[in-house]
Amino acid sequence: MSDSKAIGNFYTEFQRRQLNDFIDGNLRVQMSIELVSAFIPSGPCRLLDVGCGVGTSSGKLAQRHPALSVLGVDITDANIEVASKLWANERVRFQRSDMSTVPSDETFDVVCALDVYEHIPVDNRSAFHNTVRSMLTENGIIIVTTPSPLHQNWLKSNEPEGLQIVDETVGLSDINEFAKDLGATVILHRWVDIWYTNQYCYTIMSKSPLYQPIPGLVSKLASRKFGSTRRGLHQISARVLDWLPRHLRRRKVNQALAKRS
Repeated sequence: MSDSKAIGNFYTEFQRRQLNDFIDGNLRVQMSIELVSAFIPSGPCRLLDVGCGVGTSSGKLAQRHPALSVLGVDITDANIEVASKLWANERVRFQRSDMSTVPSDETFDVVCALDVYEHIPVDNRSAFHNTVRSMLTENGIIIVTTPSPLHQNWLKSNEPEGLQIVDETVGLSDINEFAKDLGATVILHRWVDIWYTNQYCYTIMSKSPLYQPIPGLVSKLASRKFGSTRRGLHQISARVLDWLPRHLRRRKVNQALAKRS
């Protein structure tokens, strides 16, 4: 994709923030993982994690689902190297790819792009859509999380320093165009509260129009209670109880960085 070198350099520098999220936890990341987890079947399943970063979503999803195999792809060699040290095993592997071409001859039952699609330049979306379409199984689904247009426009007006090197506003028309290019149907599109009201959008697209989302998850999203137990005092107490695991995660990151080639 055009400008992939500049984008890759940006995300190499961005890696420290992702590692801090791995160590300390991040509600946005956790909620995204819960969303994807709800749509993974109990039997064998192949998942492609686009823009996997340091591999947190790939690794945690595989831990939750023993029959799941995961390929995580990212635009930077640095992220792939660290992700492999933190998470790789017989069911989780990582590979560098900007998704302008097919990174593997495999097909996948689930493709997720968590906080990724807004960082793809508009001019490069068509190539990305074609790549995803070629890698989805006949009844495959794709799960996308993006900042809502409301939140993205607020950032542009009030905190532009919070935007990344490419940070597009993704609206419903963009999602519909994505689904059309995939030959898929939008079966779920919800605005979701995280730290602020209507901050993110969760979208599920399916190549099978008969695919049904999990009713409990849909009702949670509709009532805006999704992930709410991690807020406020619950979140504070969780951090206190998580002190030792957080210490171990920090040590694991330090070991991974020390072994970098």
